Amino acid sequence: MRRQRSMMALNDTARCKIVVVGDSLSGKTTVLHTFLGRQFDEVYTPTTFENYSSTMEINKYRMELTIWDTSGKPEYDSVRPLSYNEITIALICFDISRPFTLHNIIRKWHPEVKKHCPNCPIILVGCKMDLRNNIQVMSELSKDRGLPVSHDRGAKIASQIGAAAYVECSARTSPTSIQELFEVTSLAAMGKLKLQKSYIDLPSACNGGTLPLFNANSLRRLSIRKKSEPKLPAPVRVKAVVVERESRGCIVM
Repeated sequence: MRRQRSMMALNDTARCKIVVVGDSLSGKTTVLHTFLGRQFDEVYTPTTFENYSSTMEINKYRMELTIWDTSGKPEYDSVRPLSYNEITIALICFDISRPFTLHNIIRKWHPEVKKHCPNCPIILVGCKMDLRNNIQVMSELSKDRGLPVSHDRGAKIASQIGAAAYVECSARTSPTSIQELFEVTSLAAMGKLKLQKSYIDLPSACNGGTLPLFNANSLRRLSIRKKSEPKLPAPVRVKAVVVERESRGCIVM
C-alpha cells in the first residue's frame, strides 16, 4: 500500500501558468529561450506575445509549465492584462545593467501585476548579472553617476514588493542560473517554497522530499540564514540570505 501511494505521488501532475513581464530589452525572452534549450542569440528580436510549453520534474511532481512572454512596450499596456487570466505565478524581470528598469518595477510592473492578479506569488528576476562588472557598462553608467544594480538593492526591492524570491541569472554565462530560476518558480507556484524561522532546510521545505534537480552549487546558494547569524555547514543548511519586512521572508539567490 505504501509503495502504491509512492507511485501515485510520482505520477502527480501540477499545472502552472507563468507570466513574464518587465521592460523591453530587460532579457525576458532570452531567459525563456535558454530555459527551453535554444542557443543564446546576441541579436535582439522584439516580442509581442508568445506562449511556450515545457515540463519538468521536481520533488516527485511533474510540472506542466505554460509560459507567457509579454511585450514591455507601452503600446501593449491595454492588451497585456489579457495574459493574466488564470495566472499561477508572475516573473517580474529587470536588467541589472540598466538601473531604471528596476525603478520601473516599483513604478509600473508591480502595480500592474497586483491590480490584475492580487493573490498570485511574484518572483523578482535580475537578468544579465554577467554585466554587473562589465567595464563598458560601468563606464556608460558613470557618466550619470550611476552603477549597475547591486545584489543587495535587488533583494531590498524584492522584499519591498513582497516577492516570494529574488533570483539573479545570466542567459549568456550561466544556464544553470536559468534552471534554478524555474525550479524556484515551480516550488513557489506549488506553495512549497517555505522559510522555516531564520533558515530553509531544503528537504523539509518540500514536505520531506528531495530536490533531484538541485546540484551542490544550487544547495550552497539556496538555503537561507539571517545576515547576522553565523554560516551554517553544508549541505543541510547552507549560506544564503533572508530579507525580512513586516514579518515576511524573501528567498534571495
